[in-house]
Amino acid sequence: MPAFNAAKYIEAAIDSVLIQTYRNFELIVVDDGSTDATSEIVQRYADARVKFYINSVNKGLIYTRNFAIANSNGDYIAFLDSDDIAFPTRLEKQVCFLEVEPSAAGVGAFVQSIDSNGAIRGKPWRYPTQAKEIKALLLFKICINTSSFMIRSNLLKNNLFDLDIPYAEDYALYIQLSKNNNLVNLPEVLTFYRVHSKNTSKEKKTELSRCLDMITLAELRSLNINASPDELIIHRYLEWFNLPPSVELLQNCCDWLNKIKAANLSFHIYDQSSLDKTLNSIWMSVCKHNASNLGLRIIFEYFKNNPSRFVVNLDLFRFAFKALVRKC
Repeated sequence: MPAFNAAKYIEAAIDSVLIQTYRNFELIVVDDGSTDATSEIVQRYADARVKFYINSVNKGLIYTRNFAIANSNGDYIAFLDSDDIAFPTRLEKQVCFLEVEPSAAGVGAFVQSIDSNGAIRGKPWRYPTQAKEIKALLLFKICINTSSFMIRSNLLKNNLFDLDIPYAEDYALYIQLSKNNNLVNLPEVLTFYRVHSKNTSKEKKTELSRCLDMITLAELRSLNINASPDELIIHRYLEWFNLPPSVELLQNCCDWLNKIKAANLSFHIYDQSSLDKTLNSIWMSVCKHNASNLGLRIIFEYFKNNPSRFVVNLDLFRFAFKALVRKC
């Protein structure tokens, strides 16, 4: 649990760990040079399982996480940010899973987002649960929540967070791990994930985008794709949906997804069935975001240009219904 100026929330985070049904753990808290009462709050805990370290100055999240990893002693390492809350059975369920599933290197879970006051925000965040599908979706966006993640200690200690990636370092780590290891998610909510109202500065957004592009370019090269700046913009749109709808945008997305599919058919980096499922899901999301511009025609475009075999399921009927409602 890295902590920087976390006085407002860290007590709830620590308490959620200390009441876990699984009792055999150590909680490593590292105060990363806080200027508020974070250290005083942590030092109140007399529980011997709480191991507390203080960075003399602020050294950043990545250094602090790696320091905590290096000073851990367990067979497994779980993350929980200092403003999030673990469900009481989280550790027990994840330890039990890793004990009986030796093929899994790490395991996450669904999360429920809460606001700064602890109120629930919308529906739980659900992620793919199977390793092959997670690997495929990681080509486009992160699908493991770090505050819900547990991993085998020996593997993580040989694959630390990259100090050269100041943002999206967890995303880079999961992509790297997924190349030769199975990462999965349990299909249940095990963490409250706090979403703050504070806006990310323009400078941080720019740096985040740079890091994401760097990670994406490296991953696409494994498919022998050297993405152009315009293709990177389309690839990021498939995660953020940050461009206005248009017929041209829809076609560009279709071309890009088909390019990725064709490359994988040649180089077999991803399980093709899992990639097809991912491409179908992304294509449907693209069509949804462009439905207001195309009306009922969007249904035709979904079937005509789908880069994979379409799936007849509840999401498809919801999509068609929304298109009809917009038309009416």
